[in-house]
Amino acid sequence: MTPGDDMLVRRLEALLGTEAVRPGDSPPTAPGRSPEAWVTPREEEQVRELLTWATREKVPVYPRGGGTRWRAAFRPFRGGVGLDMRRLDRLEELDTDNLTVVAGAGLRHAALEVVLAAHRLFFPPESASPEISTLGGELATDASGPRKYGYGSLRAYLLGA
Repeated sequence: MTPGDDMLVRRLEALLGTEAVRPGDSPPTAPGRSPEAWVTPREEEQVRELLTWATREKVPVYPRGGGTRWRAAFRPFRGGVGLDMRRLDRLEELDTDNLTVVAGAGLRHAALEVVLAAHRLFFPPESASPEISTLGGELATDASGPRKYGYGSLRAYLLGA
């Protein structure tokens, strides 16, 4: 780790706490994509704090979910902050009467399908890797699968963010 990396890690730890920050290339990234530090928030407020700080300081942030399409989502880079969204994996609300779901960006596609199936519902967008990919990652890359031609893309189901 270089002195610059150590300084960035210390600044992120002061902002978000030591539990949410990891130095270097962890989790493993795609070749040519190397953030200086990783942040793994547990709460949405930590994401807001990070993005506010990064915007003010002009530090690039690279979000990552399950990592299934991370290589395709970003051109090669070095530096900045990797934002690992996988701990934001909660299903906050399921309203079966209005057919709405409030879920964290890190919720795995398969986990949502299990919950919906218990209510005899389904989520039309398909995933090539439902056990790994997250809703946030699928939304970011518009990975909807072939059902999008009959039901619309994942982005068509988004009511708010």
